[in-house]
Amino acid sequence: DAYKQCERVATTPVPYQYLHMVNFVTFFFVFTAPFVFPVDYMYLTPVPSAILALTYFGVSKIGEAIEKPFNWTFPNHDLSGVGWRIHKEISTIHKKMMAHQNKGSFTPPNAPTLQYNSPPLKAIKQTVAARMEWLAYRFRERQDELEKQVLFPNHPFSFLTEVFAISSTVVPRVTLQMIVAACFGIIAQVAKLYYPVGCGPDISFAYECDAVLDTEAHTVTGAILGFLLVFRANLSYSKFYEAKEALGLVYDGIRNCNVSFASFMRQSRDGELGRNYSKEERARRQVMIQNDSKELLRLSSILYAFIRQAIRDQRHGVKGNGKVDDYVLLSTDESGDPSLGDLLTSRDIVIYKSVDFNNRANVTMAQIQRIIEKHRRMGHM
Repeated sequence: DAYKQCERVATTPVPYQYLHMVNFVTFFFVFTAPFVFPVDYMYLTPVPSAILALTYFGVSKIGEAIEKPFNWTFPNHDLSGVGWRIHKEISTIHKKMMAHQNKGSFTPPNAPTLQYNSPPLKAIKQTVAARMEWLAYRFRERQDELEKQVLFPNHPFSFLTEVFAISSTVVPRVTLQMIVAACFGIIAQVAKLYYPVGCGPDISFAYECDAVLDTEAHTVTGAILGFLLVFRANLSYSKFYEAKEALGLVYDGIRNCNVSFASFMRQSRDGELGRNYSKEERARRQVMIQNDSKELLRLSSILYAFIRQAIRDQRHGVKGNGKVDDYVLLSTDESGDPSLGDLLTSRDIVIYKSVDFNNRANVTMAQIQRIIEKHRRMGHM
């Protein structure tokens, strides 16, 4: 359900007719407003014209920016970061629970020592020391990324310093509109000064000069346009918040599933049904449980990776590269953390390549369910 909620957010745009109406009214309101200002502002007319453009186009751009919370444009939700946190958390869960379950139980002499604190990785990450070093590096890197997030400063002079902030604001996105509005302000002042019918530097009312517009129409239109823009921004933020909520449900679902896997998938203990196996059979089952536990960890990370690709990479491409081939997303997955390139085998890639990207998460979940059902039949749940 959480995955479908993410898909719904990713595939449901704000209606085109509404966006067209907002942009149409904003355009004509902002670029005719400079012809209202010359009576009161005279030579300063370009200044309020530019501020008006910043205000109305800026609010419109804010709504546009948060309308697609799963794309690559800031502000957005860090899907790769969520994938990293999921993998880190469920790895720790499996590692701790396996260590706990092995206390006092029979340990097969040749049982493999499993490392749950990093993904199934390539040759460079195979030793325990290399895996731990890689894990620590990725943790520091993620912390640096979190520290780079822009938050509004909380100090006594923030009301003044932030007025002139440019970076990480909407100003760069509306600079062109501000320049055009300022140019219209210059044209409006020149028209007021040199228009041949009743105009000049000394007029006090709009009706005295045919080149100046009355304020009444813009007053009414401004109120209506303000409502339309605020409604659009509120609608976009609702989608942004719904996306964050759905992403949290995906996170909780994968984590809770792995808590259940790690807690309940084990051999019977003394006094429980099914404990009367031979020593060799218990050793064989212990190896099977450990191997399948590792596989469940891998499949859980693959499950989230396919959800991430379905709601972002398949629709918005890869950061810096745009749209890429589906095979590249499966075999390389540069934006993943951990990436599918580390998680999938060659056989997995062939299987998933034949499945529609919207259905790959469902196929992965079916694989997880098959493993759980196998151990339920064997009495390991």
